[in-house]
Amino acid sequence: MSGLVGCVAILQWTTRRETSCLGGIDLIAFTGGIGEHDTKLLSDVCHALGDLGVRVNTVANDAAGGSATASIHSPDSKRDVWVVPTDEGRVAAREASMPTTAGLNP
Repeated sequence: MSGLVGCVAILQWTTRRETSCLGGIDLIAFTGGIGEHDTKLLSDVCHALGDLGVRVNTVANDAAGGSATASIHSPDSKRDVWVVPTDEGRVAAREASMPTTAGLNP
């Protein structure tokens, strides 16, 4: 199993399990480095979840560069699909500095 195929299979299995536990899903959000920038992965994952009503707009997916929040679902999709940018470095730095700023120096 190639890396991309394996990744899609794991995401598909995880999404189905979580969907079952939650009783459904309202939307799917892709974020982080790969989630923001790997349009092929996003397309493959959405296609794999087609039986859940997920449909991706190829043009919107290709245009979503991760610099702004973007809707990439097609009008006939039963689930919203979004690309949401994040600054992982800033989040990590903020989390790492919390004990210091809270006066809890080790």
